[in-house]
Amino acid sequence: MTRKNRKKPLLTFVNVEADIRQPQFAHESRSIIKIERFRNILNDYRSSDEEVLEQLRYLEEFCRTITRNEIDSYVQKAQTKK
Repeated sequence: MTRKNRKKPLLTFVNVEADIRQPQFAHESRSIIKIERFRNILNDYRSSDEEVLEQLRYLEEFCRTITRNEIDSYVQKAQTKK
């Protein structure tokens, strides 16, 4: 890996104001990963931009759901310890 590659961010955060615990903002936020980066990671140059965006939206929502569940689980454990 060259220095040039290390300087490029893997993720570019666009909408940091959207609260992860409010799913109504999920459809308003733009994609975190650029389409070109996604194509490079998966070596997928056949899918249309819309298909790539749909895949990215699914993955982002999936990650939000897992994060939300983990936070809720942590909060429940912390409350039962009190």
